[in-house]
Amino acid sequence: MRFVLSLLGLPSYGNHGGAQTCMGIVRKMRAAGHEVSVLSFFDTTPANPYLSHRAENEAALRALGVDTYYVEYETKTLFAEQDAG
Repeated sequence: MRFVLSLLGLPSYGNHGGAQTCMGIVRKMRAAGHEVSVLSFFDTTPANPYLSHRAENEAALRALGVDTYYVEYETKTLFAEQDAG
């Protein structure tokens, strides 16, 4: 089976609970023999606290045989009221 996990950010071993939960899902699906990909909606603004972990988290996924695809965005483009300030 092909499994695609779609989320904000990336699965990780330690950034926060949601990312750790997603990494657990990815690992279990791979252990069960499924093909897994991650579709990451990734905030590229400097204010993103997980931006500095991006390469590390992607490498951890790659080590599991997981392909990562990105839809990159900047938070300010999502909220018009932030552009006004």
